[in-house]
Amino acid sequence: TIYVCAGWYGVLSALMFERIDAKNIYSFDIDPSTDNPADTLNKEYIINGMRFKSFVNDVRELKYEPQILPINHYKYNDATEFEKTKSTLDIEGPTCIINTSCEHIENFDEWFAGIPKGTLVIMQNNNFTEHDDDTVVNTISDENEWSAKLNLSEVIFKGTLNLEKYDRYMVIGRK
Repeated sequence: TIYVCAGWYGVLSALMFERIDAKNIYSFDIDPSTDNPADTLNKEYIINGMRFKSFVNDVRELKYEPQILPINHYKYNDATEFEKTKSTLDIEGPTCIINTSCEHIENFDEWFAGIPKGTLVIMQNNNFTEHDDDTVVNTISDENEWSAKLNLSEVIFKGTLNLEKYDRYMVIGRK
């Protein structure tokens, strides 16, 4: 069971379903405009056993254990008109947590401390500071700083993707 934190429109989840045999993938994003597109993109995994679901949820408030969370359902009347209903879903705790937007997590250390020890984590960050985005609050300078900040019990992979304006850093390991 994978929790994708800051999962946006569910693209990463769709790619993972194509490449790995995940039992469940749950996507969490604070932006209320993301759950409908994410569910639409991954609808076959909702229809076939509720293996995917997108949640409008602040990841800083997540519990990493079995829980019951509110969900939205969208029933389309035509190409653009839909009815939205609400219910809840009982979900399992994660065996893996992915966050590709750690630079946007305010009070990151507090959020990360809530992840249970031993959990597989895949965390990304970057060094992009020359922008006007005030939601970027947690950048770091290099992959070694990122790895040290995470302080994992086991590092499986760490690497840098050099981009035109900044570098992205990824660390995979056990908390």
